Amino acid sequence: GIQAQQSAQHSPVNTTQRWETATERNTIPRRLTSIGTMAGDEFVKLDPAIERWAKMRENTLNHFKWTSRTTFKAAIWGVLVPLGIYEFAVREQKIMAKHAGKPEPSFPSFFS
Repeated sequence: GIQAQQSAQHSPVNTTQRWETATERNTIPRRLTSIGTMAGDEFVKLDPAIERWAKMRENTLNHFKWTSRTTFKAAIWGVLVPLGIYEFAVREQKIMAKHAGKPEPSFPSFFS
């Protein structure tokens, strides 16, 4: 009974199974992390540069500053691109109505 339990605790750990006790869990090298997969646990060495990048990306709002570059990008993607898509859709509707012989729809247009 007791001897069988003690010998089972000191047997080598199979890496395809999860760690059984806190003592065995603490023997994992510090920079390795266990990732459970369908084929079993695999150990991945964490890259400090990728971890810093991920942390910075998670906290973007804390580090964001308006610069001329970010203002330009916000204007392009927030104003000009949607306006261009809208104008394209208005022109397509007008062309389709003309080909169908219907009166031209009156959408507000910024360029024509």
